[in-house]
Amino acid sequence: MAINLKTLIHVSPFSDIDREKMLSKIDSLNEDQKIHISEVCWKLLSFKYYTQLQFMIDEYLDEVQTGQKKYNLNDVTEIEARCIHDYAQKLQVAETEGSIEEVRTQLEKFKTHSLPQDKTVSTSLTPKP
Repeated sequence: MAINLKTLIHVSPFSDIDREKMLSKIDSLNEDQKIHISEVCWKLLSFKYYTQLQFMIDEYLDEVQTGQKKYNLNDVTEIEARCIHDYAQKLQVAETEGSIEEVRTQLEKFKTHSLPQDKTVSTSLTPKP
């Protein structure tokens, strides 16, 4: 994996105290402990990512409902792409399709809840008349 554990710890939503404790002990951890911390980091990042993505989609749908924008499924796809790209940048990953796809795969792997767009073309994404 191109994304190292120190980077994951730095960008994960831990308190500064917890982050410093983990980073100070990282060299003394065995592989199982490192894998466990990595999985916790990805779960936290995944939750944060999908929460942010849902917020951005809800914001867009509010604009559609108020008539500020016309509904376009491509807009939702663009929001998803922009959000995943932001996370790839936060993880200081080189801006390549492979690394962005790797971040997307890891976020999907640790996804904790489904979103409306997970159900092909969901009715919740269709603007209300």
